[in-house]
Amino acid sequence: MNFVPAVVGEDGRSLAVDVGEKQTIVLDRQLQPGRKVTAGLRPEHLHFVEPGQGVFRLPVGIVESTGSATYITTSTAAEVTIVETSRRTVRTGDIIDVSIRPADVHVFDAETGLRV
Repeated sequence: MNFVPAVVGEDGRSLAVDVGEKQTIVLDRQLQPGRKVTAGLRPEHLHFVEPGQGVFRLPVGIVESTGSATYITTSTAAEVTIVETSRRTVRTGDIIDVSIRPADVHVFDAETGLRV
């Protein structure tokens, strides 16, 4: 699982995540605004989308193809790994747009590590 530092947005239904630059993830639940948390993002729940349609715009750092899957690791301060099973061509240095369903975002307290 990818663990990314985040802060609950003013609306309580989004996270400002820090992956080198602040980007926003929508949540499917209400949390305390301003709370420091850690977003848990499973690599298999992150999906490529068309440019401008994603939750994240991420620079590609490493691409490793294993035949049936490709493992993509970003070159961001909080590394994010994505597992892609499509045949999309991705190279180191590319900028990719990635999305995740709100229900697939796990949230943990930043201090205790307990699930929120």
